[in-house]
Amino acid sequence: MSRPALRRLPAADPLARLRAACEAQAAGLRAQADALHASADALEALSDALPTLLAALRQPAVAPSTEYLSLSAAAARLQVNRHSLAAALERGDVRGTRIGSRWRIPVSALEAWS
Repeated sequence: MSRPALRRLPAADPLARLRAACEAQAAGLRAQADALHASADALEALSDALPTLLAALRQPAVAPSTEYLSLSAAAARLQVNRHSLAAALERGDVRGTRIGSRWRIPVSALEAWS
């Protein structure tokens, strides 16, 4: 069995191939340079913001000043029925936060309602 003869493609001009390879490499280098400039701009913005960020991190953590009560404790403090206070919470008359099935009521909301 004989193999079919391979057809040779015409050889391109070596100078044109070299020129095309150089142009492709130059385009890649331009893209890399653009990416480096963008990275440098981002780093400069971060370095400008760094003192502010560090100052914020150095601030002492402050405990929340709001004291929260459970529904039962709030009702006892107000000397009302738990169900009456729960209804007021549901209506929105008293400010409170529901965590799962339990209510947490800020003391300041009780003072405003009573």
